[in-house]
Amino acid sequence: MSRKDKKLLVAATKELQTGSLLTPIKLESIGTNGDPCFGKEYDLSTEECRSCGDSELCCLKTAAVLGKTRQELEQEHSYKDLESRLDKPGIKKYYRKLTREGKSKKEILELMQSKYEVTKQEARSLYREFKNTKNNGQ
Repeated sequence: MSRKDKKLLVAATKELQTGSLLTPIKLESIGTNGDPCFGKEYDLSTEECRSCGDSELCCLKTAAVLGKTRQELEQEHSYKDLESRLDKPGIKKYYRKLTREGKSKKEILELMQSKYEVTKQEARSLYREFKNTKNNGQ
């Protein structure tokens, strides 16, 4: 941090110490030009952001400043929460077990959906994939 930023940060901490905790925070006043950090450079990989107690509010302010939606950000970056979490080898073993037991297609699809929490379409595509590999392998 530069000296100017440190001075602004010290002034902001003094202001926070003198203020009342019961008064609500005005989001319009946070992130203005006098504020050295809040809502401008949100990055949880830095030490300042990790130690800050207002990281959630800062995230909201940064999103408002950027003006981007989640869909626009998804196109630029990949997010772990959106990745497929299918356990294909596990589902395939389960499919093979159910076919050995003589279950019908409808039963297999319902059991796959309930056990692995997949959608009906995902269960159908996996069923087709596993059935095709079974038929091609023989």
